[in-house]
Amino acid sequence: MHVEPVMGKVLLLVEDVDGSQLWADALRRQGLEIVIGRDDVLQPVWEEDGFDLSIVDADDHQAGLGLCERLRRKTANPILLLAAECDDFRCVGAYRAGVDECIEKPVSPAVLMAKVRAWLRYSQTDAAGASALPETPSVSDGSGSVRATGNAGAPCFGQCGGA
Repeated sequence: MHVEPVMGKVLLLVEDVDGSQLWADALRRQGLEIVIGRDDVLQPVWEEDGFDLSIVDADDHQAGLGLCERLRRKTANPILLLAAECDDFRCVGAYRAGVDECIEKPVSPAVLMAKVRAWLRYSQTDAAGASALPETPSVSDGSGSVRATGNAGAPCFGQCGGA
């Protein structure tokens, strides 16, 4: 199976830089430019909005949501949240905070790379002015029609609390 290269600059905001080197190394092996660090150190960097995608790896869910809200005010680019728990309540809170996808840890490097590639492909296609989204069927929750997507019509790639 041939995999098309996806280029991009990824911001990896973490609580534990040493513990997140696995993610950074895996992303670099995919040819991505990675900036990794704690948000308190990197805030001046991420406020410039020079990133194609941001990944927030937060063990403290509330702190992670606060960071995602601040990021969303600065960028329209995809934000992925790596969370210790991703039940319906936490996942909905993450989407309300501006997260495009909430990914429950542990997650394999292969799955995370596939998700990053998909979001970069989507955002790069979308930035070029072409629709990257196929028509998504509606599902009913009993109160009306609900689209099975994440933020801003973006595809929901995986653990979306049952969505």
